[in-house]
Amino acid sequence: MSDIDLKSCPLCGGRAVYDVNSFMSSNHFVGIDFQIKCEKCGLTHPKMFKIRMDMSDNGKLNIDRDDRPLAAETWNRRTK
Repeated sequence: MSDIDLKSCPLCGGRAVYDVNSFMSSNHFVGIDFQIKCEKCGLTHPKMFKIRMDMSDNGKLNIDRDDRPLAAETWNRRTK
């Protein structure tokens, strides 16, 4: 994924960050659930986004789902 900058908070202008809500793992995959959140005022995007990945037997990481671009695009379109 190429880096996608998060725009500042539409409410207060604070810095937006990826906020991990849960982390899970099993013998077969690793998963992260996250939201976008303002560090200053705490405004949080209501939608939960996901990352899911596993590792093949040759050590390659297979990313099955990566919502980071969607999360950034959705946050960056928000208005007051």
